[in-house]
Amino acid sequence: MEKQQRRKERELALWDIFSLNFNEDEQPTQEILESFIDEEALKDFKGVKAEYAGSVVEAFKENRDEIDDLIRKYLRGTWTLEEMHRTEKAILELAVTEMKFVGVPVPKEIAINEAVELSKVYGMENSTGYINAILNNIAKNDLENAECNGA
Repeated sequence: MEKQQRRKERELALWDIFSLNFNEDEQPTQEILESFIDEEALKDFKGVKAEYAGSVVEAFKENRDEIDDLIRKYLRGTWTLEEMHRTEKAILELAVTEMKFVGVPVPKEIAINEAVELSKVYGMENSTGYINAILNNIAKNDLENAECNGA
């Protein structure tokens, strides 16, 4: 699969997961995109097939509690997952889903790097560092055969 195609599908999955953090309703990806992204930016997704995105979102929904528990394990101080900005939370959930729960797991280094790149585009100004740290801790300590040196 072409790298740009996979990146766009990953963004679709991110927006689906993001929307699930607001409610449990299952909206089609197109409706979610239209509600969060302006019309000009939506053109970037024209022609993108959502097969991979759909499989990631299904894996997320089936394993959400375990995914969130893994993330909670590495939050620092008194910070809780519920207090985290929803975009960063969705980026973390996407990466953990890709590393552990999709049919053919994404290599940890790639999933972490993609999460960091997504956080540069959609996250808060200083989110890349803690997203990288949390995902590296999960990869090193909680995933089988973790060979992760960071993004």
